[in-house]
Amino acid sequence: MNLTEMAAYFKELGEPVFRAKQVFQWLHRGVFSFDEMTNLSKPLREKLAGRGFFLSSANSINWGRVLPQIVYYISAYCDLMRDGKLQKGEALNVCVPTGNFGNILAAYYAKTMGVPIGKLICASNSNNVLTDFLRTGVYDRNRTFYNTMSPSMDILISSNLERLLFDDIPYLKEAQREHDAFADCLRQQGVEVVYLRDLVAESITDADVRADLIRQFLEESGVKDDRLRESLEDFLSALPDKEMVSAMMAGVRKSQLRANSARLGDYLSAAGDDYPFAVDPLPNLYFTRDPFATIGTGVSIHKMHTATRNRETLFGKFIFEHHPDYRNAPRWYDRGETSSLEGGDILILSPQVLAVGISQRTEEDSIDALAETVLSESKTFRKLLAFDIPKSRSFMHLDTVFTMVDRDKFTVHPNILQQITVFVMELDENRKMKIRQEDGRLEDILKEHLELDKVTLIPCGQGSEIDAAREQWSDGSNTLAIGPGEVVVYSRNYVTNRALEEAGIRLHTIPSAELSRGRGGPRCMSMPLWREDP
Repeated sequence: MNLTEMAAYFKELGEPVFRAKQVFQWLHRGVFSFDEMTNLSKPLREKLAGRGFFLSSANSINWGRVLPQIVYYISAYCDLMRDGKLQKGEALNVCVPTGNFGNILAAYYAKTMGVPIGKLICASNSNNVLTDFLRTGVYDRNRTFYNTMSPSMDILISSNLERLLFDDIPYLKEAQREHDAFADCLRQQGVEVVYLRDLVAESITDADVRADLIRQFLEESGVKDDRLRESLEDFLSALPDKEMVSAMMAGVRKSQLRANSARLGDYLSAAGDDYPFAVDPLPNLYFTRDPFATIGTGVSIHKMHTATRNRETLFGKFIFEHHPDYRNAPRWYDRGETSSLEGGDILILSPQVLAVGISQRTEEDSIDALAETVLSESKTFRKLLAFDIPKSRSFMHLDTVFTMVDRDKFTVHPNILQQITVFVMELDENRKMKIRQEDGRLEDILKEHLELDKVTLIPCGQGSEIDAAREQWSDGSNTLAIGPGEVVVYSRNYVTNRALEEAGIRLHTIPSAELSRGRGGPRCMSMPLWREDP
């Protein structure tokens, strides 16, 4: 079917005049963008359904497309070995022209399955909305659109999955059951479990604080339409405190705003827009380690790497400004800073030594600021070790590759066992910061700075390249220590768990089939506010 026949077919289907004009404008331009074709297909699908024809679509991250693409990458690598272009195990860099990052996702999965793929290179054109999002954390669907010679890459509106930074979509009910089991596991070991929702609700100490929370929440959610903002204010204000905080975390659907509205405008506000949310949910919020962190007797409230997750830190701000139990805690770092810092990169190795990862999510300027404040004002910390780790999604935080399971034992990803660069930050006798670089084995660096005779490093996957890659994906190195030599782990990481037990570590295993899909382990899902140090 050529373009003229397509336009005639639309007219036969009875498309409204305005859409017929739109179609012919696109035909006159001679090019359809990806977004235009997506919008065009929706009425076509509806019209054909009325005639007994049912069409389904598979976007670029649909498994019906990703699975054969994975097979393609495996087959291509085998072909290159057969033809003598690659030796077995030699890394292959992959470059994909892409707008929605779908095909490159298949290459990524092939890599995690064991194909020796090196760099994943995404080649974008001038409509590089996802490239800019990954670089800056800003997603702008209203930016200038350019017609190019590669219409399949001409994308301004990405999918919900990329926008909300989730690697997979968990089955909600099972994920909730698993999270309840996590909380019960902690309680059974004498841990007092508090929920973020309850802490925020307890921080709403008067009407002014409540109004300020609603105002800042809507500002940071990017709600610019006056009518929509007014509707959201009315909706949130009518809820009890805990329900209001839950709505902020779960997102507000447009259908919720219309349910009890007596205004016609609220029913028409979403005309021409099938996006279901008035305010996006915060699905990553169950990783409470990242938005803020308690460090000794103080707290750091973070500026997150991405705009999507940065909204989460607002809750920490209100807790540490208004909650009766926490409002007087010293502030080591604040969310108003200009460079990013995330809690998964912060590890307390001893009362004197703090470790921070220079990672994909935490920048060196943030570590400078944190070190200056903590070392100057803390009563115990004497040095900060800045670990330079790979800047990639699979190594997003220091605690995804390295966590403490006892005073002298650590679980680590095998990739950082041999050589690592650490910057030692201390104050000199004049209270001025001095920094020195150390390159060496992780074991030697930890022994030196923790003043230990021996350090035991327990590799994820027991050092097996295959097992380590699989269990690193489900956060085998991300353990939660609830006491010296006693940790909470995911049940699915059975190889790493066996290694921990052989090293004398007491394990509390929790179910993890769905929780692990969000890419975070037990440590990521917790933020200890107070520890008893035996």
